[in-house]
This record gives sequence, C-alpha cells and structure tokens, in this order.
Amino acid sequence: MAGGTRLVVALLAGVFLLSIIPHSYGQESTNSNLILLLESDIEQTYIEGDRLTLDVQLFNPAEKVTISNNPSCEFIFTVINSFGDEVYSSETTCRNQIQTIVIEENEKYDLTTQYWDFTDAENQIIPSGTYTIYLYHSKEPIHNSLVFEFYSSSNNNNYLDLKAKLVDIDDGSYLAQFTIYNPSTEPIITDNIDCTIILENQIYRFIFDDCFNGAAILHPFENIYSSSQLIPKEWINDNRSLKYSILGDDENYLFLSNEISDDIQEEILPATVQYLPSITVNELVLNQVDSAISLQVNLAEHSNVGSECYADVNIVNDLGDLVNSLSVDYCEMNNKSTDRNTNIMTDLYQWELTNAHGCYIEQGKYTLIVGIGDSYYSADYQNHNTNVAISCMSNHINVDPENFILDDSIYNRITLTSVDGVIRLYSNCIIKIQYVSNIEAYDIPSFEICGYTPGNYLTPQDNSYIISHKSEVPDLEHMEKIDVSYKINLEFIHYHENSVYTHLGQTIKIENELISVNGQWDLVQFNGDSCWMISSPNSAFMLSNLEQSEGYIPHKGWNGEYSASLVDDQNNGCGLFGLPIITINSVYSESEPVAQVFLSEQEPDGEETVTITEIALISVTSSSIVFGLLVIISNTESIRIPTTTAGLWLLGLVGKTHETSDGRFQRGRLIGYLTANPGCHFRALMAALSMSNGQITHHLRLLENQELIWRVNDGRFVRYYPLNNSLYPGMNPENLPVPLLSPDPKSLQGKILTLLDDEHQYGDFPTQSELAKKLSKSQQLISHHLRTLQKYGLVEKRKMGIKNRYKLTKEAIFLLETDLEFIKLKE
Repeated sequence: MAGGTRLVVALLAGVFLLSIIPHSYGQESTNSNLILLLESDIEQTYIEGDRLTLDVQLFNPAEKVTISNNPSCEFIFTVINSFGDEVYSSETTCRNQIQTIVIEENEKYDLTTQYWDFTDAENQIIPSGTYTIYLYHSKEPIHNSLVFEFYSSSNNNNYLDLKAKLVDIDDGSYLAQFTIYNPSTEPIITDNIDCTIILENQIYRFIFDDCFNGAAILHPFENIYSSSQLIPKEWINDNRSLKYSILGDDENYLFLSNEISDDIQEEILPATVQYLPSITVNELVLNQVDSAISLQVNLAEHSNVGSECYADVNIVNDLGDLVNSLSVDYCEMNNKSTDRNTNIMTDLYQWELTNAHGCYIEQGKYTLIVGIGDSYYSADYQNHNTNVAISCMSNHINVDPENFILDDSIYNRITLTSVDGVIRLYSNCIIKIQYVSNIEAYDIPSFEICGYTPGNYLTPQDNSYIISHKSEVPDLEHMEKIDVSYKINLEFIHYHENSVYTHLGQTIKIENELISVNGQWDLVQFNGDSCWMISSPNSAFMLSNLEQSEGYIPHKGWNGEYSASLVDDQNNGCGLFGLPIITINSVYSESEPVAQVFLSEQEPDGEETVTITEIALISVTSSSIVFGLLVIISNTESIRIPTTTAGLWLLGLVGKTHETSDGRFQRGRLIGYLTANPGCHFRALMAALSMSNGQITHHLRLLENQELIWRVNDGRFVRYYPLNNSLYPGMNPENLPVPLLSPDPKSLQGKILTLLDDEHQYGDFPTQSELAKKLSKSQQLISHHLRTLQKYGLVEKRKMGIKNRYKLTKEAIFLLETDLEFIKLKE
C-alpha cells in the first residue's frame, strides 16, 4: 500500500518537472507568418439562387509550424451588411474540438470547404445590398475578408412585364434592349419593389439593377427603357444559349425574332456548353453643344482600334428602331493623322438633334454605339428637347375629353388615341383641369394629373389611353353651368373647353345628361298610344308621350338637329320599344321633307299615322321603325317588354329586313348580351355572338357613339358595360362586375387546370417551365394563360425555394368538381 502511494507521488513530480521545461511546439504555434487564402474564384456579384463556395487554405511562407485546429469547423466566416449588422455566422455549426496540425515551409494546407446559400440566421434570403465576409481561423489569430454585391428576387408579384428586343448593329453584334412595362390598369409604386434584370448564358452573366431608372411611379401601360447590352451574334443561335428575366420571375429565351412560333420554339434543343467570347464595351463620351451631340473616345487607351480612320456609328431609339447608321472618317474630322499618341480625346461624329427644318428628334432614350476596329464604345442619351414651332408637331395624338355630373361630383374622362399605338410622355404633369362656375361666388379648385416620367411612353390597348378624374363640388345644386377647360401637355399642348349643365335645384345625372340628337321624325301608334321616334343611320330615340311634351311638337318626315335630355320614366308607354326616351330642349336646325315624284305611284297628301301592322308593309322605306321594334327582341334580358300578341308577331320580322336593319339587330344583340353579361371583354363578345373582328368593332363603336355602352381597359382586356344607373364611367374599378371564367376543358387554359389538378392529387406544384414541357407549348404562351387564370382567381403562384410554382385555388377545384364538361373529360 505504501509502495503504491510512493509511485503516485513520483508520477506527479515528473509531470511537474516536464511542465516547467519550455516546449518547442508552443513557440511554433505563435508564428504570425501564416496566411489565410481563398483559392476559389470569388465573384463580385451574386443573385438569389446562387451558392457561395469557400475553398480556404493556410499558406506557410516561412519555416515549418505546428498549430491547433478545430476539425469541426476549421475556419469561421461572418457576414456583415453595409450598416455594420451581422446577418450570418458559421460559428453556430462548430463543436468544441481540437487537433494539432503541422504545416511545412511553403505548404498550402487545405481547410474543409464550406458553403453558404445567402440566407440569414433565420434561414431567410438576405435583402439586396453590399456585404462583407470576414474569415477567421478556428484557433489561430489569422483572418481575411472579401466584399460582394447581392441581388434578391423581385417582389413585383407578376405586376411587371419584361420585354426584350434585338437590334442588328453590324456583322458581329446585336444590341439587346430591355423594357419594363406595366400591363395592368393600376399604377405601380416602385419604391418598395426590388427589380433586377438578368441576362446570362452558360459562361457570362449581366446584371442590371435599376429597372425603373429613377421613375417613382409606373402608370398603366407605361414603358421604361431599362437597359441594353451589346452581345456577339454567335450568342444568338439555335440552341437557347441566352436567357433573360426579372430576377425571381420565369426565364425567357432571347431569339432573333420575337415572332417565332410555338412549334419552332419547341424544336429548339437545349443549349450546349461552349466558350463564347464576350464584347468589351468601352466608354463613349458625349458632349452637348447647342443642338448637337459630340461623340468622343480616348483612343490612346486602346491598342486594338486598328490603323484606319473609320468608325461605324449606330444610333438606336428606345422603341428598337435603328434611327442612324453610318461610317465616318474621324481623322478628317479632327484634321489629324492616325497617331494615337498625339490626340487623347478624339472627336468621332457630330450628331445633330434637329433636322433640316430645325425640328428636334423625338423625345426618349437613345443608345449610341461606335465600332472602331475590334473595339466598341457605347453611351445612352436621354433627349428632353421639346419642339415649340407648330410646323414641327406631328399631331398624331387625338384628344377627346368628356364630362358628366353624378350626385355631387364632376367626372372627367380624357381619351388619348394614338395613330401608331405609342403615346410619348413629355412632361411630369400631362393634364390640367380647370372649372369655372356660372356663379362667381363658388370657386372649384383646379386639378393636375402628374407623376409621369418624361421620355417614357405609353402603349395602351386598342391605341386608346383613358384618364379619369372625379372632383367633388359642394353646393352643386345652386349652379346652372360649369365650364371645364383642359390643358393637355403631350408633343404639343392641346386646349379643350366644354360645359356641364345642371337644372336649378336638381343635378343632372349621367342618364339625364344633355345630348345632341339628329335624324328624321316618324309617328308610331300602338294600343292607342302615339310615340314620336327620331332616327338616323346610327341612332334612334323615342320622344316622351305627347301629353307630357312641353313646347315642341315634331312633324312627320321632318329632319333636324336638337338639344335633348335623356329621361328615366319607367311608366312611359313609349318605353315599350326599348329605345332611349328623350325630351327636346332646343332646336338647332330643322327642315321639311323634300317632295319626291315616283313614276309608278303618287305620294299621298296629308300627314298619316303609321300603325304597327303597316310597319311590316313598309319596313324597307322606314327602316328606323323596324330598328325600334327589333330592339325589343334584342333587349329581352334587360328591359321589361309586354308579351303582347303584337310583340310576338314582330319577332317574325327578324331576318326579313335588309342590310341596315340587320346592322341594328346586331347592335341590339350586343346590348342585350352586355346587359346579361356586363364586363364581357372584346374577344369573348366576338366568340359569344359569332361576329368577325371588323363587324363587332364597327357595332361597338356605333353603340359607344350613341352612349348606350361604355368601356374600360382592364389589363390586356377591354371590357364593355351597358350605360345605366348602376354602371357608369368613373366608378371604382373594384366595384365593376366581371363575368366568371369557365374555360373550355379542351382549350389550353382548360388543359392547364386539368394538369394542375392531376399534379395536386400527388402534392406536386409545377413551375411554368414544367407546365410548358408537359403541354408541349412555349413558356411565353403558358405564362400568358397562367396570368389570365390568376386574374380570374383560378390559379395562384407560390414561391417555393427559389422557384415560382402554381396551384389551383379553391374556386378552381370547385369548378373542376362541378363542371360537367370537365367531369366528362376525366371519365
């Protein structure tokens, strides 16, 4: 027992003696010559979906050294944002382990590779911004750092469209142009939207981080020329090598033609990985002197410009038009030789901003590209110069202002119609509205419609852009007339003036608005009631009952133009015919019928009344009466029409009329269908009524001119509504009815719903590209129909990981379970 105690004491003494002897390894571990190296190719920019690979080495440039190391995390990295806040640290993954490693002189010791997917401590994608990564060895005081830029996905929620166009510059290059477009009917506030455009192939990636170019608001149908990139023609080939997108949205492929059919696109094979050279674009200096732009480059900085004195100059506008292309001799222009060392800044070309008549070129953004030898130079120029001379103004914009009064407010609607479909914005405030009451004591504030970005442009549906405004007017009942003046600032300033009238003590609502009517008078009798009807080829109205008429009594066969008011009288017997009822306020002009001599028979003398029976006998010569009767048939869904024997007998007249009455019958069908289906859009109307494009466009225009219907732009659709007490221009768009969408199961939209339903059974939610592949259609076509289905609430988009996936809504599931056509298709 005593021997065991002595042995323990001796061991402890030995350990103490060893501990006081200096240890050579301890001295080597304090070596400060070790360097922490990043061996992987670290990019300066990353986007959501990328993964950062950190391959780190310890390099020892001096004598052999022994150090401590934590094998569970040999180095630690911490990510700091531009505000100095820590967003992520890998230290949380480390375990408390230790080992000793020896690094020889000039040896590079590989540490364990680590990865980061740009998420924070809560596993959320970090926001766009500039970040610094600090790297530390786990045990030794050795560190390194790197700075990078990160771009997160857009949060535009499908409100933005990205349009791309290729412009042929020369034998070796295209200019890829990118335009941001608002296809909706609501303005988009850009402050809270992250929008980054990505253009990439297998090797190169271009990032454009300013989609809006400083614009705070993107109005409905407004376009912003966001960015451009010069690319080699070899990049545009038959294998989908180049794709573009708003970061986070579905990708598209860039083709030479934007009109490639779906069949051709589906035959294109996936891209093969190969090296494709890029184009280095140098700075082109622009100096404006008066009405000209001087293009300058620094040739001394570039040795591959060749020995020639020629430069190819190309100028492209923001609509994708090559407005100028020429070759210039810049040596002659500078009166110098080709010695690059004697002239640092070289003038290449003077671009005149005016034509021979002194008129400025169109406003907007222009991209200027200069090619000298194998070198390219480029710059953008925003032209804000405005023409003031009348001779310089093209006047291709038609302005049509309208006013009406409803309750205690004035509603203004300005329709801008462009010949070529493009409405250029020339000012921040494009419309100013002023009101002047006939009573000086009442001051109605003026109003300006602002927030537009000069240089941008609008591309509205049907080439017409509608701007609406509502002004509340207290004490409106005391005013008799309000003069409204418009100042519309487009390519040149348009001035328009008109008036809104009221009755003292009563506001004229939209249905009682003063209108102008013209045509020929006829007298119609039915069941003892006499009704006067005035008709022209494009309109027809019924006058109030004769006993209710005050002051003016028509004459049969007379023609005239009158000021009238629409009357809402449900008890009026003349309402039987389904035509608008009016009262005449004043006579603008009136003329007696011109006597005509017929070879076959004499015109009877005297004024005759026409009974319903006689209408059928003279339907050719009195087509306006037939029109009134045909409207009865066409409006059965919206107007209470007595089901009398005479009314049923009139049904037999349909089909017996000639061309004029047929057109009126078609317009009656349109009104009846819109009454039953308010908000039906153009193509749906065309399909439902089996009319051609030109036919339905003609009849819709006539009905709008008669103020029987009105329309509103709704994204890609133009919706039509009957004009009545509950549906009128200026309403909140959210309160307007929209017909439910029930796609044909055999249509592409129906196939998309069926495929999503099949995938839903297995808990899968496909992406746009997966849908396109399974349906053998292009992504562009699938994207269009997905947006339509989203708009009608049948499909919703979900962000899952880094991709957008699509699933059915409850409404769509109900539709598929109850619609007989879908059920038959499944069976």
